[in-house]
Amino acid sequence: MNPLMSMYNYFLVSLCSCLFALQNLAHAQNLSTYFDQRERFWVFEEGKKTQLEHLNVKNVQQGYDYIIYVDPLNQVVFYRNGKKQILHYVDISELYIPQNHYMISLTENVMRVIYDGQRRRLSLATDLEYALGDSIVAFVDYDRFLKAFYQDDLHEITGEPLNSYIVSDNSVAYVTRTNYFYIHHNEETVEIDSEVPSTYALGNNLLAYINQYNEFLVYDGYEVESLRNNRPKSFAVGNDIVVYVDDMCTFNVYHNAENEELSPLEPASYQVFDNTVAYVDDRGYFNVWHNGENHILESFAPTKMAMFEGIVAYTDFDGYLKAFYEGEQVNITEQIVEDFALTGRVISYEVLNGETRIYWNKAHY
Repeated sequence: MNPLMSMYNYFLVSLCSCLFALQNLAHAQNLSTYFDQRERFWVFEEGKKTQLEHLNVKNVQQGYDYIIYVDPLNQVVFYRNGKKQILHYVDISELYIPQNHYMISLTENVMRVIYDGQRRRLSLATDLEYALGDSIVAFVDYDRFLKAFYQDDLHEITGEPLNSYIVSDNSVAYVTRTNYFYIHHNEETVEIDSEVPSTYALGNNLLAYINQYNEFLVYDGYEVESLRNNRPKSFAVGNDIVVYVDDMCTFNVYHNAENEELSPLEPASYQVFDNTVAYVDDRGYFNVWHNGENHILESFAPTKMAMFEGIVAYTDFDGYLKAFYEGEQVNITEQIVEDFALTGRVISYEVLNGETRIYWNKAHY
């Protein structure tokens, strides 16, 4: 057999195996990777540590429950559920783009999506403008149509030329050259406005924008509602929430079709990740808002912070690691940490001797 054909067949079998492996992805991310003191490559997966490589690796990318990396032999490796598979014998890892619920492939000059046991061709071009969310990829194809892949299918959104478009984890918002403003969600396209918004931001199931008259409005999946008649000082959108500082410097969160005042004064800083808000209020206190409840965690601003849905990990002035972990404030370490990372629900941290430790599911490893 031709060696090149044999190699091609091997890649095809490996990719098909990966396609099967990407079925039924978990909805809670319980996977993380790290290097030990000897630069060996490890994976932590639902309470178990496994050494994958005895030498350093590069270009590590991660989805919900799988990883892609380049091993010491310069091979592209796919790992999931305790099994490794070689995708390519040379490093073309930049042609794979893992997301939480699918993986984009830009190989062979074709854009494909790997999702739910299938490999689907999206376009015959790979140099397209595209935008990615956890569960969606939107792109303007070579025919100039805006298309989106979600819910295991490719949808043609519009054939009109566009001024701009953005995606969230599950939706697309766009403005056409004729200045109409739309949102596309759950196979439905809704006209939001017949004028170009001044600015707009998109979350899951929710769109916030400022119109040409400086009104601050939100579309919550049912109707457009005015939040303020004047332009807010700032705003951010998450999953089903809008957080904003209004023109009177009041700090607010909009959720469940209701406004809630978090503080009568503008915070020093704030961040939004999915359905979680972390902010330092005007007094310098560190707060987390999650699931409709506000929690004051510290009387100071953290030196470093990382967020996931329902989880906020941070270090204090002394270098101790703490977290708001799904409704509970916890002290992760009694030792000073050199560094830490939050990957989904997994907090990995390095103590002073270079050892990496794990906190997951409210337990230490």
